[in-house]
Amino acid sequence: MSIPQQLLQRIMPRTKDIPMGKQGPRHQHEWGQLQYAVRGVLQVDTSEGRFISPPNRAVWIPPHVDHQVTTLTAAQYRSIYVDLIWTQQIDKPTCVIEISPLVKELILHVMNFPSSQSPDLFLERIWQVLVDQLSVSAIIPYDIPLPSERRLQPIINELLADPTHKMPLEYWEDKVGASARTLRRLFQQHTGMGFNQWRQRLVILHGLELLDLGKSITDVALSLGYESSSAFSTMFKRQLGESPSKYLQRTYSPTAETP
Repeated sequence: MSIPQQLLQRIMPRTKDIPMGKQGPRHQHEWGQLQYAVRGVLQVDTSEGRFISPPNRAVWIPPHVDHQVTTLTAAQYRSIYVDLIWTQQIDKPTCVIEISPLVKELILHVMNFPSSQSPDLFLERIWQVLVDQLSVSAIIPYDIPLPSERRLQPIINELLADPTHKMPLEYWEDKVGASARTLRRLFQQHTGMGFNQWRQRLVILHGLELLDLGKSITDVALSLGYESSSAFSTMFKRQLGESPSKYLQRTYSPTAETP
């Protein structure tokens, strides 16, 4: 995924079909970026956390945020760079946002105008509507904080490698040289979550990835260690605000597909 050295216009679209497992270079730039895929799932890692973007969601990245993008599934990549003035108007931190049907159509429309084409008044109005809509788009909790606190790093790395790891914090006491009580305090301090809540969020985001790979809700629930699909669905809704069946219906219904 090539990275432009400068923006040729206020809104600069990028379109590319990318295979599963493709990882771009870690980088930053002076403008904002909307990381979006019409189909497929993107993972965006920053120094602060990991952000997961399935269809109908996108990751907004402000200027000067160091980030790296990985395709968790094959992706129809439709990304947009936004100049500094309009980035200030969007005024959001790095986050996952909802992509409404209107915003999706605006993005697809913008893709029809290459960056080499001089914008006319009509296109500039389309840009302004898109920026207006992004500024009010809802933030969705499809992210997991990844603090750099050294005593938490071994725990985080092990759980990222195996989200189904079920050992309690006491398991890591000797490994990191801190008591379970101290580790609980550090998780709360550096992530804004208790350890169990943080781990549940990580597991559910991993479940999201498995669902997007086409696995059934029951298979995902069992692979994540849940005793039933209903128990998984309850935790999924508690963490992400909707049930897995509602997520799949909203994301992959025929009306959600690209025409």
